[in-house]
Amino acid sequence: MSNQSLDQVKVEFKGREYSAEYAVSKGMVKVTSIYGERSVPIGGMTVEWAARQALEAILKAADARGVLDAY
Repeated sequence: MSNQSLDQVKVEFKGREYSAEYAVSKGMVKVTSIYGERSVPIGGMTVEWAARQALEAILKAADARGVLDAY
């Protein structure tokens, strides 16, 4: 997804606000944060909603690994 403009998405998770960058390419949203990255198909969602869902999944996985508050 190079040469794509990056936008920012924010979500609240466990009482804190987290943000990440995302890019859109070929019907997919790729979210990148310090906790990891995830690509999801946009499908019937808005781009912002897909990005939020991906960031929440990244945060849940980081929390399960015990690294959510490590940074």
